[in-house]
Amino acid sequence: MQLIGKLYRANGGWQADWVFVDNGRELNKWTSKDANAMRAMAAGADGAADALVKRYAKAGVATGQAGTYRVVVTGINSADDYLRLAAGLRDVPVVRNVTPLHASASQLELSLEMTTGLAGFNRMLGDNGVLVPSAPLPALPTPIDDTTGTPVAAPVSNEYRLR
Repeated sequence: MQLIGKLYRANGGWQADWVFVDNGRELNKWTSKDANAMRAMAAGADGAADALVKRYAKAGVATGQAGTYRVVVTGINSADDYLRLAAGLRDVPVVRNVTPLHASASQLELSLEMTTGLAGFNRMLGDNGVLVPSAPLPALPTPIDDTTGTPVAAPVSNEYRLR
């Protein structure tokens, strides 16, 4: 596998052109632009990871579909707790973007744009993540819709508490 990139100045910021090759086959080609050179370079690793997942991962198996998910977090009692949550979510590789939606005295509702579903998010949190699922995920096989014969997404809890 090879990730080949060229970083250069463009339009007052930075631009990086990327090509990711696996076994002599081009898996992905993309361009990243950012005012910060480090973020433009980091997009190389993100693109390579996306290409590997697209090429080798079985879609939705044990991780869920990529998308934007609403989650509810409890246990945030101070600004320090919020900062710890924000930093912890930045460290989770499948989280692309975090948008606060609603805050109350007892909970915070967030929109998480992710490269996996909630099952993959939970797997990436592991035993030391900043969040703990409030309810365990069901360990059941994927149900099948009787009328269409297609798999139906198993219910997954979207409630978490700050560790």
